[in-house]
Amino acid sequence: MNGNFKDTFSDYESYVDGDLYYTKVPPGVVSALKGLILRVVEDEHSLKVVCNDVASRIPYEPTKNWGWNFLLTDLDYLIDELSRKRLPKLMDFICDFANKNYEKGNFLDDLNEIFEEYDFGYRLRLARGLYSRYSWELIQEPDQEDKAISTTVEEVRDICQQAKDHLEQARNQLQKTDNLRAWKDALRDCLSAMEALVNQLGGDTDINKSTRALRSDGRWGHELVVKDGLSIWNRMHDLYPDIRHGNHAISSLSREEALYWIDRLMAFVCYMVRRKKLFKNE
Repeated sequence: MNGNFKDTFSDYESYVDGDLYYTKVPPGVVSALKGLILRVVEDEHSLKVVCNDVASRIPYEPTKNWGWNFLLTDLDYLIDELSRKRLPKLMDFICDFANKNYEKGNFLDDLNEIFEEYDFGYRLRLARGLYSRYSWELIQEPDQEDKAISTTVEEVRDICQQAKDHLEQARNQLQKTDNLRAWKDALRDCLSAMEALVNQLGGDTDINKSTRALRSDGRWGHELVVKDGLSIWNRMHDLYPDIRHGNHAISSLSREEALYWIDRLMAFVCYMVRRKKLFKNE
């Protein structure tokens, strides 16, 4: 295992912040981190090396300043700027800094104490591989907003390519956590995935006709379950008419509502796919 944060947690943006922070740096960590760095740095030259390392990751030009107080100002500014970038940039800096200064004081223990104090969901541990002395680990498995979608993608992969493509789009939308429209776009793509699957299984291009065909075929189970996809389809378009682009109506959709409907759609899609797989084994 190496110390690269994004390689270790490629889907960190889909984690859900709750009691612990997973997708952003908790308030207070940056200020405490600066103090910890200054306890390790020994002289002006070392401080300038750290400043330039941080600058290269933003990326900014190397500092031209000398003098302890000027470099302190640089470090303060640069660490703040780095913390505003995507989380992996700061985490990779911290891991690399730990690797270079592991013999100085109790840096690792103090760092993890800071993370614990401010409810950060990660800890730096001794690595098991040869590429980095330390690596990042989760202290508690986070919830994932796209967990149901990711599971369904694997289920549908060999059954319906069009449904898989829509679900991949939905998963990308859920990573746009600061975009209110993204929730509706994710739900729309999940609806489209369900529609594509039902039409493929039912043998028609109209979801109503495909559902009728599936209900009349006793292999798919209880008709209340088989028609649930169509029921959700109709309900979504009644509640959120602007779920489809081009409709000028404005409806309210919270994150919690979107995830509820997405989870329900994914349960239906997985059910239909698993029934389909049973037929293959008959």
